[in-house]
Amino acid sequence: MPAGTGGSVLIVGAGPAGLEAAHVLGKRGYQVALADAAKQASGRVLRESRLPGLAQWARVRDYRLGQINRMPNVALYLDSRMQESDVRAFGADHVLIATGARWRRDGIGRWYPRPIAPLNQSGVYTPDDVLSGRLPGGEVVIFDDDHYYLGPVIAIKLAGEGVRVRYVTTEGRVGAWSQYTQEQERTQRALIEHGVEIEVNVALAAFEHSIATLACVFSGRTHGVPASAVVLVTSREPDEALYRALVDAGDGELGVNAPQLRRASVQRIGDCLQPALIANAVYSGHRAARELGGTEQAARRERVLI
Repeated sequence: MPAGTGGSVLIVGAGPAGLEAAHVLGKRGYQVALADAAKQASGRVLRESRLPGLAQWARVRDYRLGQINRMPNVALYLDSRMQESDVRAFGADHVLIATGARWRRDGIGRWYPRPIAPLNQSGVYTPDDVLSGRLPGGEVVIFDDDHYYLGPVIAIKLAGEGVRVRYVTTEGRVGAWSQYTQEQERTQRALIEHGVEIEVNVALAAFEHSIATLACVFSGRTHGVPASAVVLVTSREPDEALYRALVDAGDGELGVNAPQLRRASVQRIGDCLQPALIANAVYSGHRAARELGGTEQAARRERVLI
């Protein structure tokens, strides 16, 4: 890949996208500062690798940190939350925002285009809560509208903590999308072995007064089940507040008055740009780093050529 022009880059967020961008930009010769609000690098990789069966995912972090630690032109700043004023004052030639995404708490996702109502927010949890160690107890309903690995893995984790778990999905099987990765049968078997109650072809219609109302996706018929809490695995929204504060009228330039910073570029990468899989976040960071400076266009692997 072409060498950098000797410019400087500030990357905000040391998750999979930020780590990969710092790794590639460091090899290209840029002066890179990688800042993260957490005390440990790797963002969602760190949290998800702590879940049952996902420990190997830590390699996404370990390889890139190993590469970065050998680069004198890449500096890692942890426990360093960057505000708008901090980014403006830093004076970097380029800014990459990799602040990730957050799971929604209102139920909007594939099945529901609008929030679920009524929804007793005092008993609502998201994967972010579970990944941060805030676990529900008692009888818990997991509403999986994501259909991949996270809903089932959270069900297994909570069941291992002694929680009575009911896994609910609008699809006809557990983690339906995982049939494309040849994991579906093993996933559903694992839930059964952990004593998780499974209800398919139903959606969470309401949650109030310790009752979760479930609705058949075909007939609309409802029935209530006891629930002290619900975990909504529905959809994620980019954590883009910092990016929005920095850009000026969406033109990709820092919204600053200082002349020396007017030409600084800013862009989102990873889940901050588009929430997706960890692999997609890594590719997003890699692509942005390869294309920075306009000297090369990375392979567009999302473009299908026949």
